[in-house]
Amino acid sequence: MLILSAPCSLLPLNGNAASPPLPSDKSAGQSLAAQVRVAKGLIDDWHGDRGPLLRAQQMLVDLTKRDPGYAPAYVQLARVTFKLGYIIGDNYDERGLESAQEYVSKALKLDPTLGDAYVTYAYVLYFQNRLDAAKEKAAQASRLQACATDLLILQAVLANAENKSAEAIALANKVLVSTEDKFSLHHAHQELGRAYTQKKEYEQVEASYEARLKLYPQRAWDHASYSKFLSWRGKHEAAVQHGETALKLMDFGAGHVALAYAYQSKGDHLLWTVGDARQAQQYYHLAIEHNPELPEAHYGAGMACRANAAFSANSSMIEQCRISIEKSLRLNPSLPYAKIVLDTLPDFKTAINMPGQTADEHLKRGLVYLKATGYDEGMKDLNQAREMEPTRIDIYKQIDNALSGRRKWDAVISMWTKLITLQPKNGQAYYERGGASFHKGDMPNALKDLEHACQYNYGDSCQRLQRFAKQ
Repeated sequence: MLILSAPCSLLPLNGNAASPPLPSDKSAGQSLAAQVRVAKGLIDDWHGDRGPLLRAQQMLVDLTKRDPGYAPAYVQLARVTFKLGYIIGDNYDERGLESAQEYVSKALKLDPTLGDAYVTYAYVLYFQNRLDAAKEKAAQASRLQACATDLLILQAVLANAENKSAEAIALANKVLVSTEDKFSLHHAHQELGRAYTQKKEYEQVEASYEARLKLYPQRAWDHASYSKFLSWRGKHEAAVQHGETALKLMDFGAGHVALAYAYQSKGDHLLWTVGDARQAQQYYHLAIEHNPELPEAHYGAGMACRANAAFSANSSMIEQCRISIEKSLRLNPSLPYAKIVLDTLPDFKTAINMPGQTADEHLKRGLVYLKATGYDEGMKDLNQAREMEPTRIDIYKQIDNALSGRRKWDAVISMWTKLITLQPKNGQAYYERGGASFHKGDMPNALKDLEHACQYNYGDSCQRLQRFAKQ
């Protein structure tokens, strides 16, 4: 979320270095400026709660009724109006932006030299995706000596919009060394984060989030956006923590979306990396509670359900798995692999119902699992079959096929090494292990194993060895 920084300090009594003249009554003018400062403070210190914005809006409306000619009040009305229409990211309600444009135009009609009005106008145009027009207003603000800090931040925003990350970083760093104003510092760190994201320097992006939260530990929006970034970075525990903190501070839609993403990412990690389907399923269900429209969470819940059904040998669970996968496809018909998984659930159910008491039964069930895209479940059964009959070559070959399909050459090598330990003169084991070393790019070990395979007269190992020798 873009948050307009405060001007260089509290508004001067006349509102701006290039402000309209005060009313003839100096004390009345001071009172107007003071009220605008209070309203502006509420706007600048906004953490996402509409209450302060509505109070500021009412103050400014009342002020313009009392004195319709005071231009700085309309600038702040423009700011509060589009902030009340904030949606997510840099997206604002179009009607709010149009109203904000009317207010800032009114301010400039009253005082065409009001530099800070051009700064606010530039932001309205930027949010309307009118970048060239925004740059023109920024240039006018510069000529009219608008607040230097605000102008630097605006220029950084526009530089980022044009992917000029180095320029944005330089401008934001100028702000960091030129002010102690928290609002300005926060916005400068935000633009640094955007610029470093463009440069793919993610440690710096993370530092920008930390700096923002140090300035405003209670800003729910920052916790939510940081949560999404951490999820993407694979820092799941911290992502969940910041997502939960965001919702503790304020109940808002974007916070629920961010926390759902954190829970779903944590579930993916548990399911696909850790292999804990039971705990993964809990996180997927939490994700769905916060965002029922997240297709990846429904897909993950279905896949975790399927793994748990296999683990517990409970084929009756497959119906619930099917419901979750179907839901994910309704939400996103192009979700990778979901249609394949859905079509193979009947085969998966058949596999679950197979007995698993002998090596043959484990082998058969494992192959059915693999065909039904249940890789982890299939490998578990194949390895169980191998443990039950540790020298049975056809089991080794099936495991080799499954591992090679995923290019897990180290696992293939390790498996054949176990058979060689049991049968040091097994030419096929050397031959297959050498093939894995070859695919891995380890030619010295590949040739060494091929020599052993030839020594034990396995297959075409001797002919292959001769061909390699001629190369």
